[in-house]
Amino acid sequence: MRKPVKLRLVYLCTAIATYLSGFLWLPQSMTHPHQPLLSYVYLGVLLVALPVLFYLLVIVGGRQKLWRLVIPLSLGVVVAKYTLPAPLASHFEFISYLRYPIIAVILVIEFAVIFHVTSSLWKARKLSGDPRLHALKECIGDDKKQSVGVMAASEPASWYYAIPRLSKKSPARCCNVDAS
Repeated sequence: MRKPVKLRLVYLCTAIATYLSGFLWLPQSMTHPHQPLLSYVYLGVLLVALPVLFYLLVIVGGRQKLWRLVIPLSLGVVVAKYTLPAPLASHFEFISYLRYPIIAVILVIEFAVIFHVTSSLWKARKLSGDPRLHALKECIGDDKKQSVGVMAASEPASWYYAIPRLSKKSPARCCNVDAS
């Protein structure tokens, strides 16, 4: 196993153990004097220690982009909203206001991907042969356009080989591949 994968697994196990300990051991109300201190320590672990650990293990150790630090911060806020006692959890209500805009953005991205796949499959129906080869032939001389064209043609190419007779000009089968 590669080192970045091991570091991610260490972070994942630590995060799961932290989240589960909050759900299991944090009180639901603050009746004893030591309960606010326990809640503040847990909140510090969620919003400071876990993101720092994520930064060290995943971002630095796995050479990932810095914007991924948003993942443990947002997850920490959501876990804090549902695990902390009610007086402290009320400070994290703002996350419920962000839920619908985030869902809307994800749906727009999903529809864009579906539209792209459908339109590229429709265009690839009239081609004879591999769509990636046609993308290479269209942009001779411009490396940037060729690389973008090949990436865009990869989706119809995978469908082209997965579904027989997808293309109107599909070549004859050279052998019978049995998946069972």
